Amino acid sequence: ARCAVSATCWKQRSVNDRSLRVGLLSWLGPVLVLLLALDALACYLTALHFANLVYDRWLVDDTRSLASAIRTENGEIEFDVPRVALQIFQFDVVDRTFFKIVSEHRGVISGDSDLPTAGNKLPINGTGLQSATVRGLRMRVVSLRIAPPQTNDTVTVTIAETLIKRNTLAGDILLAMVAPQFALAAIASLLAWLGVSRGLKPLTDLAKQIESRDQNNLLPVPQTGLPREARVLASRINELLARLGSAIRAQKRFVADAAHQLRTPLAAVTLQVERAQ
Repeated sequence: ARCAVSATCWKQRSVNDRSLRVGLLSWLGPVLVLLLALDALACYLTALHFANLVYDRWLVDDTRSLASAIRTENGEIEFDVPRVALQIFQFDVVDRTFFKIVSEHRGVISGDSDLPTAGNKLPINGTGLQSATVRGLRMRVVSLRIAPPQTNDTVTVTIAETLIKRNTLAGDILLAMVAPQFALAAIASLLAWLGVSRGLKPLTDLAKQIESRDQNNLLPVPQTGLPREARVLASRINELLARLGSAIRAQKRFVADAAHQLRTPLAAVTLQVERAQ
């Protein structure tokens, strides 16, 4: 029971001690954090979009360069590139690069057969982009379908690359975009604190003015310079002071009348006492 009473008293005390400034800022704070989170998400998606845009263009250029090595010999598709050249083509310090060359008639001519490809879905000289998971790795895949001359066959050239450079570039762009946002959020929080403090200043001044009065000062509270909401509060306080002043004056009149009415009988009693003495 004591614990329940103590908890109730503590809760009541916390409600009574609640600050209007803290209440306003506690409402503005989560809203600001939510807006910052949404802005960070938008920045990340934007950074990822432009990172993919840049590296997709490079990947398309690599696919076209690889397709330029395909030639036709006696009506057959040939892809004769030295292994050293392919190793140089696939060399990357950060990401891993895979390729596959597929003939519509002959099947896989060279490269990694497990790479996904758009195949016949692409038009001639058309390029397809997709994201896929190959060998447990997330990759960006580009496919180019060509029709070599002097043959009735079509070839699809596919290049896949892991996403490490893309994610790194997106992270760098996100950091460059979000860092100023955090600084702006800190500045906005400070401005919100100053704005709330300035907005509540008329109320705090009014509270200090009323608190500094004694019980005999029932003069109206000045309303000049107060905002509309504070003027309503000051007007109600002045009405209360006016009613309180009227009640005190009525009480004083009653006491004066009672004293006057009691003075005559008391004078007669005093006279009788003196005669008795």
